[in-house]
Amino acid sequence: MAKRVVLLVHGFMVHDWHDMGKFKAYVDKNPLDDHTTFELVYLYERENGKTSKTKAMINTLKNKVKEKQDEGYEVILLGYSFSCGIVSCVAKEMHLKANIYISPTLRLMKTHLFWIHIKNAFKVLKLKIKKGRKKADKIMKKTRTKGIVRLSLHISISMLRTKKYYKNDIPFLMMRGCEDEYCLNLDAYKVAKLSSAKKTKTITLNENDKSHFFMLNEEGFLGKPIQEIFAYLKEIDHE
Repeated sequence: MAKRVVLLVHGFMVHDWHDMGKFKAYVDKNPLDDHTTFELVYLYERENGKTSKTKAMINTLKNKVKEKQDEGYEVILLGYSFSCGIVSCVAKEMHLKANIYISPTLRLMKTHLFWIHIKNAFKVLKLKIKKGRKKADKIMKKTRTKGIVRLSLHISISMLRTKKYYKNDIPFLMMRGCEDEYCLNLDAYKVAKLSSAKKTKTITLNENDKSHFFMLNEEGFLGKPIQEIFAYLKEIDHE
């Protein structure tokens, strides 16, 4: 049987750890089977604004997919939050077999995300006014918050530009928490409505951590969610 790799793509990442790190650690210790592997993908360098532009992130993921395909792997993508749009774009353009969406975020307004970005912008502005630009830059570099406003802008633009790519015929598994602040019922409905795939599955989690960040909570994520992902991968035709 041919090799298969699931590429794990992070969300709005301003921390040093990958959103899917706990998932990866679990599957390394508890493999799905002998031919499926999982690999973390980083879409951008936090302090390099050019890498977080929509086109750049899409190309980064495309290049990773091509790299794995050239190595003989069948590729499946798993996206989290905003990156689900990037995943849907790349999967559509590269004719991949299946996608996994974890709490796909499609909008800024009507969620807390808009206000988080505004709050970050005001924090940076206040710091620059109080300390001056040079000192502020040193502080932000030390606290690893340098470039966060620009990154917030690029992520927001990416969400808007990649919505249209959910319109495809690629089967998908989608999961969200029942109290998700950033993946609303309307968003999940829109993703499902845009799809013309014959086989899709949407799961709303009603246990443990029910919010958008259940992925980051070990208790919440490593129970039912990971078993649903395993079950889905087993159902996907694979040669």
